[in-house]
Amino acid sequence: MLNSVKWNGKDYRGKLGERQRQWLANDLSVVPEDQLVVLNMHIGLFGWHDGVKGPAGISDCRKLYEFVEGRDVLALVCHSHVVELFETGDNVPGWRHRIPESGSEPLPFPQVHVEAVCGG
Repeated sequence: MLNSVKWNGKDYRGKLGERQRQWLANDLSVVPEDQLVVLNMHIGLFGWHDGVKGPAGISDCRKLYEFVEGRDVLALVCHSHVVELFETGDNVPGWRHRIPESGSEPLPFPQVHVEAVCGG
């Protein structure tokens, strides 16, 4: 379980930060390479922004991907108010670089958006 919401007292952004990435690296160092890694967080690695699939997730998703590259991974997230399955190999514009103009890139592992429910 990762905290992907960074609150500055006024608004929030999607980011894990160095401390959590270091924790994940330490945790993965004792997890066998062939074991499924399930990432659970509020704001996902990539997602929807203004109705378009793309890099509307955590700002440090590329760094996180470097930790899990080559592993079997599933990300479960809930920030978006949609239910959506991003499958391995789906082309999502700029998810790795968070720059939509960088073109579509195939996703390395699935991400499931389980709709966020709120009273707001």
